[in-house]
Amino acid sequence: PVIILTSSSDEETKLEALELGASEFLAKPVDPSELALRLRNTLATKAYQDHLTYFDGLTGLPNRRLFVERTDRALERAASRSMECAVLHIDIDRFSQVNDALGHRVGDAVLKSVAERLEKSVRVSDLLGSWSTHAEGSPLSRIGGDAFLLFLAEISSIDRAALIARRVLSEISEPFRLDGRDLFLTPSIGIALFPGDGTNAETLA
Repeated sequence: PVIILTSSSDEETKLEALELGASEFLAKPVDPSELALRLRNTLATKAYQDHLTYFDGLTGLPNRRLFVERTDRALERAASRSMECAVLHIDIDRFSQVNDALGHRVGDAVLKSVAERLEKSVRVSDLLGSWSTHAEGSPLSRIGGDAFLLFLAEISSIDRAALIARRVLSEISEPFRLDGRDLFLTPSIGIALFPGDGTNAETLA
């Protein structure tokens, strides 16, 4: 965000600054308290806009856009160290039937519960190498509907990715208790490996 602080106070200068993309225009002299409030409000607005841009509104997980940006950075680091990575594609089987039978309110609650279980099923020991040490945030993403991605940075072998996939399968297969009833779901999981199956996030996703 850009805040213009200037001695010019004419309307033409103000309009020009706003047309060029300024968030705020303040003419001198400026009260320090007002400046502090304008800065705080501008940064809060920017943080909210970033959240809408990069995070899923339902689950709070990173969306596809943020997944691609973060994963491409992690893949560059992995390539420089000749390490393998993996992306787990997690889809909830026949989820449309949940929406059709129980309604979208229950469907949304199920997706939020699925996201929580996915986060629970990923241990700190799974976050090897670049993802954990560079504070990239959650390795999970929701890319729409009932589809999730889990990025595993610098795995030691395909067996490691398969072990985590089995753990996710077990976690999601436990019944979900919603509105006094047990709901049973099963996920389908595919595994894409870097660099064998692709060398960038878009290909692996």
